[in-house]
Amino acid sequence: MRLTQEQIDHFDREGWLIVEAVFDPETDFAPLLADYSAIADRQAPKLLSSAQYAGYDHAWNFEQKMLYLAECTGGFDHQPYDISLPPKGIDPAVEMYTGESAFRLLSHPRLLDIVECFIGSEIYSNPVQHIRVKVPERSVPDSRSVSNMGIGNATLWHQDNGVITEDGDVTPILTCWAPITDASVEMGCLAAIPRSHRLGLAPHCLASTGLHIPTENVEESLMRPLPMAAGSVLFLHRHTLHRSLNNVSDAVRFSFDLRYSPTGLPTGREVFPGFVARSRLDPASELHDAGSWAQSWRRTQLHLSEVGSYAGNRYNADAVFC
Repeated sequence: MRLTQEQIDHFDREGWLIVEAVFDPETDFAPLLADYSAIADRQAPKLLSSAQYAGYDHAWNFEQKMLYLAECTGGFDHQPYDISLPPKGIDPAVEMYTGESAFRLLSHPRLLDIVECFIGSEIYSNPVQHIRVKVPERSVPDSRSVSNMGIGNATLWHQDNGVITEDGDVTPILTCWAPITDASVEMGCLAAIPRSHRLGLAPHCLASTGLHIPTENVEESLMRPLPMAAGSVLFLHRHTLHRSLNNVSDAVRFSFDLRYSPTGLPTGREVFPGFVARSRLDPASELHDAGSWAQSWRRTQLHLSEVGSYAGNRYNADAVFC
């Protein structure tokens, strides 16, 4: 799968591009959803009372399980489902998902074909990556929706270059946002400010709501919602202003938020492990073993549990512009 010149021109001009049918939901997502359903099964007895757990059905699909967990608990801990370590509080017991299904998604040939059109043939799977499970906001009290992870309510305006360390500023990091379920406007799809990437990096503020650009610094009248079907991928320039909308539907919006960068350049989060996803110059350097990828994260987790906190971005809560 390759991009047309018209598609590349659109990305260069607007700062975003949606490509449909990159993934086949039936074949590419079914193993992933089975793994995530199993994670929910393991989390349920930890989160629910005896009476609530009696009403939990292991035969439900992943969406039904997440809805039930959110409605019973007023939210849920996204960390066991995430494909990255948390920004703080890392210890050997912290859970994250490093299953083969996620690794296969990260290294999917059709996705890498498109990434190659943007950043060239030497492709590194950048470790700034997350999953987003956005349940209906009615299921989540406001107090549980203050994180930029976007559990239920909208995430705030930001640029993906703004959530990394300064060394990554030299790197053309490409964001690939892939909805595993449909992402309609009602379900809280992403929205962007077209052509905002031309303005460069804006100051971000660090608060309880996460890193964000204050609303008064954004021309929200220019906002364009970007609804997508499962299997599509949204490609974002690292300086494009974007956010997510509130999930006012009755369904769960589930997505993967991935990054790729040219091999050898700073990732903006050097403390975390990435891998060579594709190399035309040195094919032997490519990683094809999901177990090795999982082990690299486990080694990092154990190391960070010993050394303590790490710098994941450049900002602090005392910044004068906040």
